[in-house]
Amino acid sequence: MEMVRMMLVLSLLGFLSEATAKELAFHYKTAEGLTLAGKLATPDGASYDAVPRVVILIHGSGPNDMDSSMRAMDGKTRLRYFKTLSDALVEKGFAVVRYNKRTYELKQLGLKDRSVFKSPLMRRLTKTGWLKGFVDDVEGVARWATGKLPKAKLYLLGVSQGTHIALIVAHRLKQVAGVALIGFYSTSLHVQMFEQIVYRPQSWFVRADTNGDGKLSRAELLLAGKAGIAIALHLSVFDVDGDGMVSYPEIQAANIINLYRLGTDLRYQRQELSYPPIPSLVKHSRAPVLFFQGMWDNQTPAYQAMSMRFLAKNVWKKGNLRFHFFPKLGHLLDPRDRYDSVEYRPMDRAAQTKLLDEINRTFK
Repeated sequence: MEMVRMMLVLSLLGFLSEATAKELAFHYKTAEGLTLAGKLATPDGASYDAVPRVVILIHGSGPNDMDSSMRAMDGKTRLRYFKTLSDALVEKGFAVVRYNKRTYELKQLGLKDRSVFKSPLMRRLTKTGWLKGFVDDVEGVARWATGKLPKAKLYLLGVSQGTHIALIVAHRLKQVAGVALIGFYSTSLHVQMFEQIVYRPQSWFVRADTNGDGKLSRAELLLAGKAGIAIALHLSVFDVDGDGMVSYPEIQAANIINLYRLGTDLRYQRQELSYPPIPSLVKHSRAPVLFFQGMWDNQTPAYQAMSMRFLAKNVWKKGNLRFHFFPKLGHLLDPRDRYDSVEYRPMDRAAQTKLLDEINRTFK
């Protein structure tokens, strides 16, 4: 019945980049009645009946549009990670599907009319739950894509939160022939938030602690960039033990309050528990799973992908898992000046080439 309620209303809105690709704009209506805009990109001149491979791009957390748009560290450059990946994959002969995340479409509706957040649509979305909704969207779009491209093998490329969703969908849909993961995590989303909020500042603290005594004096803080200056100006607030300095536990104490403020999405956690644990999804995967991990990723730290590599090699003895680690690259395989940097840049060219070559070689 759910599939009966799902509709894809296709509207040809023209072609982009005619020299290399054509793009078909479509609208996908979820079971709850929310419309998601998307695009199917295919190599120029390729018939839909003859396309051999299709990749669905799956977003990370947040209300992301189909291009995964964001601002670069200069505050001016617009980064479009999924559009860039789509164009590059099309050049390799893949068809690529990307679409607006349901949270993005809901946000856009809310900007026009805030009453949507109290509407029957919102109640239906909330009843479904966000994680299940994200999974449903990928599965619905996948069914449409394989119907539109009848000879194409189906592949998934997930980023951050999308790595979890991709593994769930691959576990549920047997026709998924391969999965690529950028910024993988192996625990709950709440644990990832804890990692980012409480532990991410550690390398900054160690760098600022020039005399290695485990505490930051006012003088050290004033030399520790914007964050250090801000703490120095409010030293009495951070200085819980009253010794005139700031220790790492005091920094953590201030940061974890932000986690308290954010609260816990219990519905999301319950839905996480309704699916197999992430390590189990990896362990029981059948198709090739490619991990692409930045070593300076401070959002989904590399030790999680490394734990899968350890288990694959020493315990599971699985040959379908392949791992690629990139020094000094961040969450989206973008160059970073240091581990604790939170400023995004375009994906590293060499890493992108490696990613594309490995996907093209493995996803046949």
